[in-house]
Amino acid sequence: MLKKTGLADDVILVRSKADNGADLSGAQTPDRAKAYLKELKDSSLYRRAPRAIQQTLRDMTMAADVTGNLRVKLSLTTLRQRRSFEALVLQSANVLFSTTNSGHLERLIDDGALFDWTIVEEAAKATGSELLAPQLLSMRAPPDRGS
Repeated sequence: MLKKTGLADDVILVRSKADNGADLSGAQTPDRAKAYLKELKDSSLYRRAPRAIQQTLRDMTMAADVTGNLRVKLSLTTLRQRRSFEALVLQSANVLFSTTNSGHLERLIDDGALFDWTIVEEAAKATGSELLAPQLLSMRAPPDRGS
């Protein structure tokens, strides 16, 4: 729908956890971070950057391709940089799809992130504790119907 309206390039869409039923391929946080690192590495900004920054970007780009047990071979600094960059991508999202119990939501709360709106699909099926994290991330509260 975003592509049809011409807004696809203006929206950072992130999915915090895989969902086999969703057509959001490439939207998971590590995938988005990897795409942004590749864009940055192919940019003129990268070519003008000091060598130390270029090396850091090369390391982070390489780390983005490493999965599973091979991560233990990466340096602690590179792993931290990769996680920090993924957190930045997550915080920069215009639209975030997540389950209510995702660890990413806890990270966003710890970082003080706020979204304009939080929409919980099938909220009637959720328990109170499942709704805490999404509500803590939302700047807007539903109107008080009791008064």
